[in-house]
Amino acid sequence: KKPDHSDRHVVRITAGAGTGKTTTILELAAKATKMGHTHITYVTFSRAAADDGKRRIAETLLQALEDNSHPLPLVEARTLHSCAMKLLDDKRKEEREINSMDPEPEQSSRIWDESQMEKFIQSTCEGEINEFMDDARNEINKRMASSTKPGTTKTSSSMVESAERLVLFYICKSLTSFCQSADKLEQFKDPNNK
Repeated sequence: KKPDHSDRHVVRITAGAGTGKTTTILELAAKATKMGHTHITYVTFSRAAADDGKRRIAETLLQALEDNSHPLPLVEARTLHSCAMKLLDDKRKEEREINSMDPEPEQSSRIWDESQMEKFIQSTCEGEINEFMDDARNEINKRMASSTKPGTTKTSSSMVESAERLVLFYICKSLTSFCQSADKLEQFKDPNNK
């Protein structure tokens, strides 16, 4: 049985330097904890920023929850790469559990071409990709629905398909780049949360 992640929420904050991104994240973490969330994951570009973010979130939560009215959540701080690796590792473990029930699991050691890699990532991360694309789909459809130009329905669906292909392309390129780098998986794992 797949775990139910319907209660998960993703908040992405994009802004220039000095605009209050960190303050916003800290306030969101405190509010989410008071709303009963038990797990907060902070994703950023560098390990130093992840470590700093985790420290600052923990400090903010300790101050905001001094009355012990809510339990402290599990706070994970990850780089984009370590987050992607964790997702792939979780999927691999899930597949292993499913295949362990299969009397003849497929044991293939072929080298995949780009098309096969895209198909694998698309099937493995389909739910996550769809969840990520929901806002983009809605926005494209909303904008195209308000357009008075003929043929916008076809344009809308082709724009959504194009955006989905771009997401898949960037996931594949990021994974390929990681696989070709000299970095090792251990470097991207959080020693506290393995």
